[in-house]
Amino acid sequence: MKCVVMTDYIGPTKAAAILDLHITTVRRMITAGRLSVHHRTPGGHARIAVSEIQRVYADMQGLSRGV
Repeated sequence: MKCVVMTDYIGPTKAAAILDLHITTVRRMITAGRLSVHHRTPGGHARIAVSEIQRVYADMQGLSRGV
């Protein structure tokens, strides 16, 4: 995971950078329910909890190790 100073919630673009994934992959994960959106801004932009990013990162590490 890349080291980034974060607030409690981040957008999909920053989530993609932290997880080292393409933004399209993150959007697909949100649509599939593999990544939960905590809330949306008044403009409709998704905000993801940092704890959710940490959970997904841990899951990804487990998959890469074959656990």
